[in-house]
Amino acid sequence: MLRSILAVIVGFVVITILNIIAVPLFGAVLPQSVAGPDGSLPATGWIIFNLAYGLIFAAVGGYIAARLAQRTELTHAAALAAVILLLGAFYAFSGGSAGPDLLPPPTWYLVVLPAVGVAGVMLGGWLRARQT
Repeated sequence: MLRSILAVIVGFVVITILNIIAVPLFGAVLPQSVAGPDGSLPATGWIIFNLAYGLIFAAVGGYIAARLAQRTELTHAAALAAVILLLGAFYAFSGGSAGPDLLPPPTWYLVVLPAVGVAGVMLGGWLRARQT
């Protein structure tokens, strides 16, 4: 039981750390792509890019959670996916505010982000399950 809980926690921490590193790094490397034409919302291209690397990071986290669990890989990936979904719902209901200096995301992003996270985590768990 403890191994299962730790596997899910580590998977989540991996996703979080990858995002903490990537968001400011990509924002610094591609600053002109962050703000949209009117400056009030993030640019659609930036959001799509964010979702793409978010899918990859979620897959890595799901894979790691499944690998650490060493059994019922998809069940552990599903547990991590549930955490992602709950936090995504909280983020959406809070209006998607990530900080006072950041542009608020469009409403569609608040729905798509947790769905992409769940898909990525389950993909990572599935990839690990295929190896065993």
